Amino acid sequence: MLPIAVLAVLALCLTTATGRRWAAWIGVSSPFSGGVPSDTRDYLLSLCGGDRREMSRRLAIERQRFPALDEAAIYRRAMRAAMIEHAAPPDPDEP
Repeated sequence: MLPIAVLAVLALCLTTATGRRWAAWIGVSSPFSGGVPSDTRDYLLSLCGGDRREMSRRLAIERQRFPALDEAAIYRRAMRAAMIEHAAPPDPDEP
C-alpha cells in the first residue's frame, strides 16, 4: 500500500506548478514537462550560455506574456527572443 501512496503523491506533485518548480530546482526532468524534446531544452540552455536561471527567466517571461500557449510554443518563443537578442548589433553608446 505504501508504494502506491508514494507514487500517487509523486504524480500529483509533478503535475502541479509547484512540483515542476521543485523538480527543476532539484535538477530532475519531469516526465510531465509538456512534450518539449530534450534537444530543444539543451539548445535554449546553450543560447542562455548554460545558465539555468537565465533560461527559467526567459521561459517565465514568455509564459506571462502568452499564458494560452503550450510548453513547446513557449520554448520556441524564448529561443527566438534569445537569438534576436544575440544577433542585435552592439550599442555604440555602451562602454
